[in-house]
Amino acid sequence: MISKLEILGILATLIGVVSFAPVVNRVKKTKKAEDFPFIGLFFALASNLIWIYYGHIKGTRATMFMGLCYVIIYGFILSVKMSSKL
Repeated sequence: MISKLEILGILATLIGVVSFAPVVNRVKKTKKAEDFPFIGLFFALASNLIWIYYGHIKGTRATMFMGLCYVIIYGFILSVKMSSKL
């Protein structure tokens, strides 16, 4: 059973992810991600992978969900950035 606190965490994650929608949409439309330095994307990905691991160890699904959502977002931006460099 998911707790009310985890539901709150998932809701917070969804709100945060929705706030990234305009950025992701712009990157998708323009196929450009110059505004995102590689080092920033690297640290964002590393941080969220650690959050996923932490959530796994602590058994908090909301934390793992948050980490996964942001890994997908930053991974997409990084893939666009790398493909535009080719």
